[in-house]
Amino acid sequence: MVWSFVYLVVRKLLALVVITGRSERSKELEILVVRHELALLRRQSGRPRLEPADRAASGTPARGSTLRTRVADTVIPSLRNSPTIRT
Repeated sequence: MVWSFVYLVVRKLLALVVITGRSERSKELEILVVRHELALLRRQSGRPRLEPADRAASGTPARGSTLRTRVADTVIPSLRNSPTIRT
């Protein structure tokens, strides 16, 4: 168990050294590649099929709140310190 922890720490430190030594261009290229892979995976997977229990679980928190509390919970940066909004 100790060896696996040491291995993990050494591996993460080496990854950190490699990442900090790379140029901005190579980092941007990696981001583009990962975005492309994500787009491909999204096209292949399609929409998830929700079961009735999933829909009930996602709708339960909204059921107990009114529109006023849902709007009050929404944070709008430009109105955060506005004196006209009261909760």
